[in-house]
Amino acid sequence: MALMMGFRRQHLLYVSAFVTKINPLRKTSITLRRNSLQSHHRQMRTVSSFVDVPSEMKRSFCLDILPRVSNRQNNTTIVLLAGISGGCDSVALFHALQDIQQKDDSIPGSWTFVQNSYSITFLLHAIHFDHQQRGENSNADREFVEALCQQYNVPCTTVFWNDDHQSHESFSQEKARNWRRNHMRRRLQKLIADGNATGFIVTAHHLDDSNETLLLKLLRGSHLTKLAGMAPIVTDEMNDNLYWVRPLLSLSKNQLIAYLQDNGYVWREDESNEKDIYLRNRVRNELIPLMKDVMGGDVAFQKRLDSMEAQSQKLRCDLAAKVALFFQENIHQDTACPSRTILHIPKDTDHLDLVFEEALYDWVANGCTNHQCTYEQLQRLIRQITDYPQRRKWSLNIGGGWDVQREGDILRIVESILPLDSVDRGHATQSVEIAVTLPEDWKSDSAHLQVQVPKEKFSKQIKFISTTSSYDDNLLITPPWRRGRSPLNLKEFLRGQKVALHNRKHAPVILMVDESECPPTLVAVFVDSKGEWVLDYQFCPKRYSDDREIGVNQRWLRFPKQLPN
Repeated sequence: MALMMGFRRQHLLYVSAFVTKINPLRKTSITLRRNSLQSHHRQMRTVSSFVDVPSEMKRSFCLDILPRVSNRQNNTTIVLLAGISGGCDSVALFHALQDIQQKDDSIPGSWTFVQNSYSITFLLHAIHFDHQQRGENSNADREFVEALCQQYNVPCTTVFWNDDHQSHESFSQEKARNWRRNHMRRRLQKLIADGNATGFIVTAHHLDDSNETLLLKLLRGSHLTKLAGMAPIVTDEMNDNLYWVRPLLSLSKNQLIAYLQDNGYVWREDESNEKDIYLRNRVRNELIPLMKDVMGGDVAFQKRLDSMEAQSQKLRCDLAAKVALFFQENIHQDTACPSRTILHIPKDTDHLDLVFEEALYDWVANGCTNHQCTYEQLQRLIRQITDYPQRRKWSLNIGGGWDVQREGDILRIVESILPLDSVDRGHATQSVEIAVTLPEDWKSDSAHLQVQVPKEKFSKQIKFISTTSSYDDNLLITPPWRRGRSPLNLKEFLRGQKVALHNRKHAPVILMVDESECPPTLVAVFVDSKGEWVLDYQFCPKRYSDDREIGVNQRWLRFPKQLPN
């Protein structure tokens, strides 16, 4: 089958109308012009495209997507569920799918795709999500998509945000993303349930989106071996017969716009994409243009990112075999929770190599649902192992509602005891040892405190942890000299104690965690300007004559001298 190969990753420029420039890929002079679109479409200035978008998308299906379908057979039926928002990306995806199909008029939205000796039947369905956040613009987007699908006889499902959420619920990008993914997954499962079909959830992510993803990973501290953009096909984590596919990753947004303009296709624009209230938008609108300017243009920028991704992939491949061997020898099923695994810690913790680091990262990533462990969190976990080899039992929070616990020579992953919405879960914690009477071996250790647990808390399931003040921005303290008055925000208290600004976010604190309450209660904070701990008034112990004869509600706490960062 002959495929027209376009120029991959050709970068088109925004310029003034009727300006002549040199296209470096063709070495010829070309004229750029501004096309006028309907009033509800944004006016774009792009170079005429020399990329055949449908053929490039077909190439992606042949080389990048279909070979990775594990259950691919001859005469396979694949249901495509395409997310169509009405924006230029998804509209370009929709029209490109229409352009490559050899229609079977007996079934709307059906066509046969022949690759080598395989014959594959595609059934196209569309889905549109009305977030109902932009008033009449949201309604106009929905009507545009429904009319487009009706024009081409493509079945379309519309899902409304307010049908699944109460009016008082807050809206966020993360909630919306999860909402869309869950609906797309359920809809496609329903579509393939009646027959022996494979399901593709098709999204319009393109090269620019992939670049933004790589840079966001870099900004968020991803592990070096994970610095990559988007993959063209990913197996769904809940159903091995469903795949998330992105057939436009070799094409830039400018090329998609040029394809739409050259064919007279119209689309709608979401004005929120231009607002810099989201990190991805800031990367798109501010960081990437600056990087291109500093690096010397689009081509140089793309080469740098491709090089970074290639090096990361090479390192990842080089470690993969060694990590697999490490897993065979050191990972076993967790008898306490059969759905999880435990990781055996190497005996020589003084020389943990890169293979262990990569294995630890993969083990944590596989064990923590919906959480991407950052390299900083990984290093904190490794330091906990190497710096405290004599401590055979501890718990360390790694964010996302997950803790890594050590028990002897093994590590296991458990859900955190604290509610996810109560604190910033990205900071490390360590368990605090508790004693009713002061042990002899603690007396020589300055890292201990005596506290009195309030009576109303004493009978509950509580635990003490040590961490830093950045663990929760809403911590409150009532120092003993303010008893009877309103509590202070911890950061404001530290400012009043003349703690330097850069130290207020990292002040060591002791928290009392009650499984039934949110948020945790501040027990004490270390004030470095005074060189001493300050207890909240409700935890101040009563006077006593002998440190071994304390009240029934009083406890001794011992914590690490070096608290987690």
